[in-house]
Formats: sequence, C-alpha cells, structure tokens
Amino acid sequence: MQHLLDETKDEPTTTGRQRVAIILGALAVTSVLFGLAYMLGTWAYAFRLQASHEARLARVLAQKPTGEQITQGLALQGDTLLAAPSTGGDLTQAIERWGGQRGQEIRTMFGRWGRMRVYQASEMVYFIYFDAGDIMQGFTCVRQR
Repeated sequence: MQHLLDETKDEPTTTGRQRVAIILGALAVTSVLFGLAYMLGTWAYAFRLQASHEARLARVLAQKPTGEQITQGLALQGDTLLAAPSTGGDLTQAIERWGGQRGQEIRTMFGRWGRMRVYQASEMVYFIYFDAGDIMQGFTCVRQR
C-alpha cells in the first residue's frame, strides 16, 4: 500500500498560484477575444447599415423622383423632413447639426445642384440633392450616433 502512495508523490502537481495564473490567463484571452468579436460585430453592423441605406437611395435615384414624391414616400415609412436649406447659413447649420465628417461632400454636392432636403431615416440622415426642376440628382447618407 505504501508503494502506491509513493508513486503519486512523484507526479507533478500544480500549486495554488499556478492555478490562479492559468485562470487569469484564460480570462484575459477570453476578454480579448470577446472585445475583438464585439468590435468586428459593431463594424459589420455599421457597414451593413450604411450599405443598405445607400442601396435604398440608389434605387430611388434611378427613378428620378421629385422632392415632393420623396418627401411623401419617406413620410409613409415614418421618416421625417428635417430641413430644406436654401441659403449658405441654412446649409452651414444643417451640416453642423447632421453632416458629421461628410460636411465637405455635402457642401460640394449642394453647390453642384443648388437644392437639398434633409431627412431623418432611422439612425441615418439623408441629404438629398435636387436640380432646378426639383428632380433628385444625388444623395449623401450620414449615420447619427
């Protein structure tokens, strides 16, 4: 019987400190992987959101609707008209409030077409540009956080 007990003494055993180190290491690796998965999920959501709204507006643009048709169509889906800037001051105010980092693009497109309406659509703000005949000519989507 003593011989059996002697054999178990020769086997390596982990100390309490080693166990704690292993557990802490596993928690650290798990936390890093969770953070990475969260970041990738957030990026994928933002990408999909932007892409789906841009695809939606591209389909609308292909139909060349008027500003009134767009306002009515978006209203039916629960989206609201926020502004219709007509002066430089109004444009600056709209860009500062909703334009985010795409302000220069919005300014350029407004300068090209001369008319714009701003809509709230879920988490997105649509800047939709029109020509003198009130026909849609382009758009910019900006995500609101």
